[in-house]
Amino acid sequence: MIYDTMLKLCDDEHIIVSYENFKPPLNGLYLSCDGLHTIMLAASIRDNYPLRNVVFAEELGHHFTLAGNNLPQEHWNRLHRYNFTKDEARAIRWAAEYLIPYDQLMQAGYEDITTIPALAEYFEVTPNFVAYRLTLPDVQKIRYREIV
Repeated sequence: MIYDTMLKLCDDEHIIVSYENFKPPLNGLYLSCDGLHTIMLAASIRDNYPLRNVVFAEELGHHFTLAGNNLPQEHWNRLHRYNFTKDEARAIRWAAEYLIPYDQLMQAGYEDITTIPALAEYFEVTPNFVAYRLTLPDVQKIRYREIV
């Protein structure tokens, strides 16, 4: 189960994982300061396994793609908002490639698992997350080759 694998990865990386009573739409938060790394997930998503897996992986993505401290800051100007968006994009891409590895995605295709809902069930993620993964360049190259 991917959730257990992510918990093991957090243990190996010395990341504290906890569930908190966040107010929607906040489902997860990653904080890192002075070597202390914490992932907080919304208690409300604990039993929604596909969403929990996606949010957990995205927060892990922040751990592996951010440099330096990641303390909450107010995004008061355009540059800060732009950097925030780039950080989110890197984290979600890391999560997509982690939860839906290219080789496993191709294998699913060979096994005739080709619809977005079927792929979401196969990878234990949300359909929107599968749709996002299918837009990444490595998959687009294959899709382009099949069309041409």
